Amino acid sequence: MKRIDKYNLIAELKRGQYATVYRAYEAAKQRFVLLKVLHASDAALRARFAQEAQILTRLAHRNIVRIYECGQAPVQPGKTLPFLAMEFVEGGTLADVIAARRLPVELVIYFSREIVAGLEAAHRNHIVHRDLKPQNLLVDAEGCLKVTDFGLAAFMGGENGGAIIGTPQYMSPEQAAGEAATPASDYFSLGVIMYEMLAGNSPFDGETINERLYRVMHENPASLAAMLPEAVLPLARLVQQLLEKKCAKRLSRPEQILSTLDACEHELARRARGMHLRQFLTDPAGYAPEKILPKKAKPARPTARLSAGLMLVLLLALAGGAWQLVKFTSQKPQANLHNGSAKIAAATLPTAAQESDSIALPAVSPDAPETSETAPLQSESSETLVKQQPEPEMNVPVQQETVAEEARVIPAPPASGSLRIACLPFAQVILDGDTLGPVDMQPVIFTAPAGEHVLELANPRFPTYQRKLEVAAADTFDVQLSLWETVARLTLYVKPWAEVFIDGVSFGKTPLDEIILAPGARQLRLVHPERETFTTTREFAAGQRETLTIELQPKE
Repeated sequence: MKRIDKYNLIAELKRGQYATVYRAYEAAKQRFVLLKVLHASDAALRARFAQEAQILTRLAHRNIVRIYECGQAPVQPGKTLPFLAMEFVEGGTLADVIAARRLPVELVIYFSREIVAGLEAAHRNHIVHRDLKPQNLLVDAEGCLKVTDFGLAAFMGGENGGAIIGTPQYMSPEQAAGEAATPASDYFSLGVIMYEMLAGNSPFDGETINERLYRVMHENPASLAAMLPEAVLPLARLVQQLLEKKCAKRLSRPEQILSTLDACEHELARRARGMHLRQFLTDPAGYAPEKILPKKAKPARPTARLSAGLMLVLLLALAGGAWQLVKFTSQKPQANLHNGSAKIAAATLPTAAQESDSIALPAVSPDAPETSETAPLQSESSETLVKQQPEPEMNVPVQQETVAEEARVIPAPPASGSLRIACLPFAQVILDGDTLGPVDMQPVIFTAPAGEHVLELANPRFPTYQRKLEVAAADTFDVQLSLWETVARLTLYVKPWAEVFIDGVSFGKTPLDEIILAPGARQLRLVHPERETFTTTREFAAGQRETLTIELQPKE
């Protein structure tokens, strides 16, 4: 296994012109890391790489990828490779989640909150990201969003010498004009991302870089008002305020943004959390966000106080009623009752002290039985009172026999075994159609009934992996899988550019990230309005990685 410094390289994730990104393992701390290795010798690039490490070292927030180490790995005498070891986020990017579709409004609110939290932490440390886009926003297995790739970030107040820095369709107008970026520039990028999540497409996309820059600087996108429910129209106004061309007029206060998001969420009466995102990605049909119950209205306070005269009248009325009640309840029993009954009846009457207490306490114990003040008092003989006492029932042995009889007919629990599953990258475990939970390279054990089952591992970036297996009673079935080994990966370099279609499905316009394909024969078609269409059919095998460089010919 190849090593760089103390890190074992497991898989190459991305290779660029100046750096390569690996998934690696640090044995001493038993953790996976994202290892970014610079293989360029240019002094300016090395200085920028060192600045990225310096920036990340200052940031510690749940919505920003953490840095573990910055170092130099010797590769041969007199030569070193600079590297960054960072937190490995098991999951995909926000671009994978969007995937050219409109997201539910509550998920847009959830993601926007996460992005604002990460930006606020960076700006608090006087750092501007300058390249905020869905591809630089990682989403882990729990649904937490993390801002990454601070390679173009800068400290506030710095100058960029008129250079245009960032991704054209996501950068702010001031960046497109070659001016220095500010926190408001990052919030413009947030507005672009929110628009894309709500509309399903980028508001400033174009066929060429110059066209994208022109649209960012001079064109306003179509309003989102027609696409949103009436209850969350303030969300459309929020995006419009974030996409304000003039930096000084742009909304860039995080507390105002969060306040609008909160208000829209309560009007929508739905809330999304990380677990709802996992459900949306793995089981769209069963997606059900949390419902927000309306707040109960508080009882209105009296607007005026009772006058002193009215209070006096009420007190006199209560006192008179109390006197009449005392007088009525103090009457002796009728003289025509015989002596024994009269004594028992008299014993049941309240004393004067008891009468006074009951009148003075307006509240009645909730456990006390309800009584009627107008009901006549009735005397009862001692014989009647004795009969009212319940007789004890001697049925304990019978109950014990019944319980014992029921215990004998309880069926034994079915036999079961275990599934121990580890997967690279993360995936949702689905057994016989039921989602059990997420897994990654750290094995997770699930209990399963003995017998045959259908196991599925679902990750939104990969075709769903499926296999049949049989679990034996009191035994453990091990599944260790790398989804990368089940797919083919294609990288395209097209001159000048093209829209990519594979088996008739558009994957977007180049340049594109690495394309993941299911094994088998695939038809590739590259379309440009002024060039000849390129079409080919190729066979892709599991685990294969292929790079194609194609130059489209002008139309005759």
